[in-house]
Amino acid sequence: VWMTPAMRRSFELYGDVLFLDMMKRKTNSQEWPYVGPIVLNGNKKIEVAAEGILVTESLDAYDFVVTAMLEMAHKRKKEDIKVICGMEFSEVVACFNP
Repeated sequence: VWMTPAMRRSFELYGDVLFLDMMKRKTNSQEWPYVGPIVLNGNKKIEVAAEGILVTESLDAYDFVVTAMLEMAHKRKKEDIKVICGMEFSEVVACFNP
């Protein structure tokens, strides 16, 4: 998981609600899923808050992504985040609190 300075700023400013989903497209030779967590900015436009390529799509993987983001963006507190994530077949998992 990686975060540019612009991504970190977006996450720190607008990361109280974080939207996560992993795409299982052939973006690499291992076919590992890509994740690009997004936030809604003050103008209700989406901004990418981080990017990553993981081995699997699971709640543990989502937790890993959020934990990694928090380690890179110290102004955002774990207890202030609500995460909405998609799983297989677009099942929405709400109220996932990392």
